[in-house]
Amino acid sequence: MRITYLSNFLWKPLLICVGLVWGGPLSGQVDLDEGLVLFYPFDGGGLGDYSGNNYNGVAVGTLPFLSDSSLILLNSFGETYVEIPHESLNELLDFTVSVQVNYKTLHYEGTSENGQNAIVSGGANSSAYANDLLITYRIWDQSFVIVVDNVNYYFTDIILAENTWYCLSVVRNNGLLSVYLDGVKLDDEYLIPNNPLNLSPGGLLIGQEQDCVAGCFDSAQTLDGEIDNLRFYSRALSEEEQEAYCICPEVPVGEICQLTGIFTPGELPNDIKVYPNPVNQNLHIQTIDSQINGIQLLNQLGQVLLNKTKINTGDTIEIPVSNIANGSYYLFIVTEVGRFVYPLVIFHE
Repeated sequence: MRITYLSNFLWKPLLICVGLVWGGPLSGQVDLDEGLVLFYPFDGGGLGDYSGNNYNGVAVGTLPFLSDSSLILLNSFGETYVEIPHESLNELLDFTVSVQVNYKTLHYEGTSENGQNAIVSGGANSSAYANDLLITYRIWDQSFVIVVDNVNYYFTDIILAENTWYCLSVVRNNGLLSVYLDGVKLDDEYLIPNNPLNLSPGGLLIGQEQDCVAGCFDSAQTLDGEIDNLRFYSRALSEEEQEAYCICPEVPVGEICQLTGIFTPGELPNDIKVYPNPVNQNLHIQTIDSQINGIQLLNQLGQVLLNKTKINTGDTIEIPVSNIANGSYYLFIVTEVGRFVYPLVIFHE
């Protein structure tokens, strides 16, 4: 795998390690229900809205493949997308769009506007050829491009890898546009007009960038990959809530995200294996029954050296550590039942 490089903020100053106990600001509980207007967990192979607002999705074109826990769009095989009721975001001032995304193929078209990887797009009601909202990633200039009211805003120096899960949120808060990746706020932000979103009926889509409402698609701008846990909010989530979403994105409506319960060193669940330890070149993490929602590697000062989200049940990942100095480190593993801290030694012979 490739490590996600988040330029200029690799050190994430939110964790303090004292005696192997995580005492950062995420201790306690976070309620992710307030202002929730849409929630697609994609559980059981459905496009149902679990927010209670009945904004159910509709599959259009080649039927998307719905696994038991995610939506898979392979747009290299056709014009596939999911239509979302535009009322779920229409006329909002403050908003948050949060999603987990795993690109299977990243479109690269050189220095061209065509090379995009659209997650969500919203056709503008004011013009047949404009986007009032677009969330997309461009690998050729390593940037997220967020379009609001047909204006492009660029969040740069972000290298994403294929076949890797990322936790992404786009937020407008009183006119301030921000992006969070894996719970961390990106450096770029923009003060933009705080006009209500004006989306065209039938024009709010998952998986396509549209040059006319619900059409005029380009095969080099689609989502070829997998998404999970899509949430829309009618407010801006706080930084603590952003991190909570990435840690427990599947928390059901009406329940609380539990951020307490750090276990003593070494007490990993029986079905999670970490090896070898000490490690020289490559660290392996295997999960049999548990889904891992986050992994962080910290040094003795509490500085985050690696941040990875979501490892599916039954997967084994390999993490290169050859470029990390000899020493003692802490591996934090977040699952649906709690957080675990595991002492790790890196030793290069």
